[in-house]
Amino acid sequence: MKTSTLIAFACAAALNGLCAPLTIAPSADPLVRFWRDNDGKSVRRLPVDVVPENVFWGFGTRDFPDGLKAFSRMIDESVAKSTYNCVTLTLRCNPELGDKETLLAAQAVNEKAHAAGIKVYMDTDPRIARREFFARWPNDMQGVAVVVTAAPTNGVAAFTYTFKDATDHMTGGARNSYRPVRARVAAAFAVRRRADGALDLSERRPVDVTSEIAVRSRRDATGGGYMDRGDAVVSGKAEGLAADETLVVTLEADYFSADLFSPHIIPFARELMARYKALGADGGMRDEWGFIPDHAPSLHKFWWSPNFEAAYRAACGRSLMDDFPLMAFGAKGDAARAAAIGTFMKLVLARNVEIERDFYETDKRLFGAGVYVAKHPTWHSAVCPQEYFHNGLDWWQAPRDWAQGDENAPIYALNAMAKKFGGPVWLNEGYTATPERNVFRVWTYAMSGGRQVYHGLYSGNPKEMKKYNDMPWEESRVRKAVDLLAPGNVTAQTRVRLPNLISRAQVDSPVAYVFGHERLVDWSGDGWNDHGQWKILALMSQGWWCDAYPASECSLGTFTVDGDGYLRVGQQRYLAVMLHNLSAGERRAFDAVVKGRALKTRIFGGDEDKAVADYLQQAGAVRQPSVKGGTKAGSMYPEPDGTLRLIDGTAIRIRADWDHPCGLPIAETVESNGVKVELAAEGLVAVRAEKGQIVALAAGGLTRVQGPDLSFALERPEDVVLLKIDGEWHGIWQTADANGSVPAPLAALTPHWMRLILPSHLAR
Repeated sequence: MKTSTLIAFACAAALNGLCAPLTIAPSADPLVRFWRDNDGKSVRRLPVDVVPENVFWGFGTRDFPDGLKAFSRMIDESVAKSTYNCVTLTLRCNPELGDKETLLAAQAVNEKAHAAGIKVYMDTDPRIARREFFARWPNDMQGVAVVVTAAPTNGVAAFTYTFKDATDHMTGGARNSYRPVRARVAAAFAVRRRADGALDLSERRPVDVTSEIAVRSRRDATGGGYMDRGDAVVSGKAEGLAADETLVVTLEADYFSADLFSPHIIPFARELMARYKALGADGGMRDEWGFIPDHAPSLHKFWWSPNFEAAYRAACGRSLMDDFPLMAFGAKGDAARAAAIGTFMKLVLARNVEIERDFYETDKRLFGAGVYVAKHPTWHSAVCPQEYFHNGLDWWQAPRDWAQGDENAPIYALNAMAKKFGGPVWLNEGYTATPERNVFRVWTYAMSGGRQVYHGLYSGNPKEMKKYNDMPWEESRVRKAVDLLAPGNVTAQTRVRLPNLISRAQVDSPVAYVFGHERLVDWSGDGWNDHGQWKILALMSQGWWCDAYPASECSLGTFTVDGDGYLRVGQQRYLAVMLHNLSAGERRAFDAVVKGRALKTRIFGGDEDKAVADYLQQAGAVRQPSVKGGTKAGSMYPEPDGTLRLIDGTAIRIRADWDHPCGLPIAETVESNGVKVELAAEGLVAVRAEKGQIVALAAGGLTRVQGPDLSFALERPEDVVLLKIDGEWHGIWQTADANGSVPAPLAALTPHWMRLILPSHLAR
């Protein structure tokens, strides 16, 4: 059977089940299963469902002419020196997702990775298959509408506007930017101004506009290829305006990007995922889904398409084209303006959530309930206007089993998503030019409740990358992946994963900070772009950690009230909840969660950080390491020197700095649930006690333990994990020694030992 026939047959078979209801059968806890299935065995890579040790790679244009030689070397040398258990694979190249060379390359990488025990999650985003999409649905392009104004001179009002193209992470190395391919004047009218200077949009006098439209293109060189780029310039004028009138013109351009409201985009995405399942991928991947980038939202530029227009009419009975001028230039506090903006932004959110949910459910249907659904919904990585227009701030509603973010995504949002989605830690991406900088981020993320997703070394500053830029291309390609895996860096990675082998609990945060979603994205009101960030950070800087949620979560079943009267999300019980800028409807939704019950969780306003701090002190709440801006790992993190406490009482002591990638010595007493344990280790120790007894311990470079029911010393530092299962100790010895005997003090403790094998270059 031909390869193309085989793929088509497999795709059809996979797609047959996509319309069936999503059902995920309950399975054993992955951590319990890991311990149960590997007693007495040697393990080289952790299962992805225990903790993803995720590296992110992409095909570049230059990878293809030499038959993936450089990419193949990168895999071989990185795998040998890493503990990676999965790769998320994307395209940064001219071949598109459906092109023959990409299909063959992905199949080859799948086979190579599987042979090494690594899973592959393929990027199947429609944005990297735009040529195929438009070959089938040429009219379903993403529209952009803009409202411009012009004052008349001698009765003539003239305007000029340029629709610029855009690029983002999904066009790196691609053949086409997101560029306008056509433009038009959609509507024009004249209005007068009110006494306060605002445009009086209630009376619109239609006017004729004479216009000229120039769609321009150019070809830019890219790494190993080229990119077609361009813009569209619309200029025009209207005559016969009175001196006190203003010309208002709505312009529209169609961009070379699929319309998010197209009825074809979800079925097309399903096809792409099924196609790559047939090639052996372990799952689909979606990275920063949303509208095309708008890095500086002007608040008079909007998404538009006939499909979006139909959705808007169905939602409110009005026309987007009629309401765009009101959204852009209506008076502050105008109820009709706020209603139009609210409907527009809710549709932006709802459509992105619909697409993200279908992606998640399709991943589960095609690849199985246990598939690791990657990657993150965060784009600009901050709660900011760029994010509102890109995806509606859908972070909490884009389903993932593991909360995921990138770069400087705030930890108060990441920890909240972890509570909602249920994973024990969040995952976050970041870029560094040196292994030293990266290792500091590894420790800092662990100190914050998360783990790193690994990239090759990278910086946007050419000076920082000069070492690699001066190398021959193939060597540079390989070295940027492999140099990240310096021994100290990999040691750090292997040590921060140890707590994941004894606990599935998340970081304990005593405060839920609920901010109004509707007012946050309404630029006509006082709540615009205010999610209470500085009040959250004021508390976290004192060690009172907050989990932040948009109030849109109140109506989604995210919050519950337990039998003791505490507000909860998942495992997390909150002592205090702060409500910031909720709309009347959002407050009703919150009250519906409470249902009139007397809460033990205290309710505060969003600006009452001082009162909350006093209450938490009196209540004896868990205090975490202080968060601050300007750390070496970025903003809004704790330094990696302190004790982190999980919901189940696990205490994780971390001690590291810039100059000690393996961590600093720890020789002190760590307390969990009232039990004190003396330890000597390096970098990290984690202890959990229950009912006065130690039930779990994990440590890097451990040499001594002295506790009420567990005491031993080791001749040399060892990475050790101990967990009581049915009252009996079971252990993991993390070592590069694949054949040696378990150290005698450990062997005397229990016969149940698993060996977690480290890469050979970490052998002592």
